[in-house]
Amino acid sequence: MKELIIKEVNYFKEEVKIKYEEGTSKKTLSEEEPPRDELIEVLNKLNAVGSRLLKYPFSIKDRIVVTGAKFIYKNDYLKYVILQGFYKLDNELIAQKFPKRLYDTTGKLGIFNYKDDDIILINRLLDEARKYIYGERKQILLPHMNEATKAQPAKQNISMIN
Repeated sequence: MKELIIKEVNYFKEEVKIKYEEGTSKKTLSEEEPPRDELIEVLNKLNAVGSRLLKYPFSIKDRIVVTGAKFIYKNDYLKYVILQGFYKLDNELIAQKFPKRLYDTTGKLGIFNYKDDDIILINRLLDEARKYIYGERKQILLPHMNEATKAQPAKQNISMIN
């Protein structure tokens, strides 16, 4: 399997967009079907990280909406992460320029890197993007499909296999 390098993840206006490289191929996945709940949960938790990074002179924790992140690599290693998102003001969304921060899991590079809890969230975002790329989506009709198969007699399922 070719190495997968995720360059950008974004969920905005009911569309998931993921830019990535697989081997030497650059690809973009753009889907309008609902994302997994876990992707939404990670983005919601990243709101607090985005709020902290922006350092407004007043509280903005309820107004920042993180929609994704850009990932910058050096020598095939993740070096920087830049969050993407908006400041929510009434019915208006104002794009925010989040600062570029070091993705440093050792914690040795000082104040310009993410905290340990932030790194965990970023890794979860990357994991969700990988799952999305490999086809794991929110299965809206799955419960209905399960109910239909449960309603069929077991004998019928066995005879279909033979």
